[in-house]
Amino acid sequence: VFFDRWYRPEYAAVMLVGILRLPRGSRTVWWLLWAMSVVLVLADAVYDTLLYGLGVSPIPSPADVLYVAAYIPQILALALLVRRREPGQDRAAALDTALLTLALGSITLVLVVHPVVDGTVVVGHELVMALVYPAIDVVVLAVLLRLLVGGTEHQPAMSVLTLSMAVTLGADLAYNAVLLDGVDVAATAWTQYIYLAGEILLVAAVFLRGADTLAEPVTQEQGVRPFRAWLIAVGCMTPVLLVVWTAWTAAATLR
Repeated sequence: VFFDRWYRPEYAAVMLVGILRLPRGSRTVWWLLWAMSVVLVLADAVYDTLLYGLGVSPIPSPADVLYVAAYIPQILALALLVRRREPGQDRAAALDTALLTLALGSITLVLVVHPVVDGTVVVGHELVMALVYPAIDVVVLAVLLRLLVGGTEHQPAMSVLTLSMAVTLGADLAYNAVLLDGVDVAATAWTQYIYLAGEILLVAAVFLRGADTLAEPVTQEQGVRPFRAWLIAVGCMTPVLLVVWTAWTAAATLR
């Protein structure tokens, strides 16, 4: 199989069709997200050429440069959504976002960054890339959380788009965690199904209601919405659960 992620070129083409159906003034965010998909297609081509065509390890490789570059339009798209959907300053939402990012980012710290820094798995260029990906994922997570704790009016397109980003972040975390355990690259193929789900959701969002008004200002609701309250509760509980989990695994190791 030369291109095992064969679905991305087709989905990028379908997404382009969906974008062209939207009014011109509402395409900016979608163009950025489409650019992310195109860069990922190029990255996959380089990755698979090295792995299947030349028989060399693609980790690390020039493909990593493209994978990292794909984050740029994604972050720009999410930041543009935050800016346009909420033109004013919402300090409460910003503080909640900081709290949630620190809490959920601690998962990445414990599961990915700690094994890397501990020096038990990877060294050299692999060490650098193993730290770069989680760091950028935390940035994406921060902007995504800012969208979730912001204004109301989450129409289908917005809901599916945020779900797509969340699924992709989950795939990144799973992929990095598996590789750091010393598992062979080929054994991580199951993570491609998670990436596939994220790609399907991204393409579907372009065709759903609200895609043309995605970046329009939304109404602000006074008080804390139930969904936002649940997010904050999860954020507050995460560090505690991580401490318990770390202690439990440490005790199991000593037995």
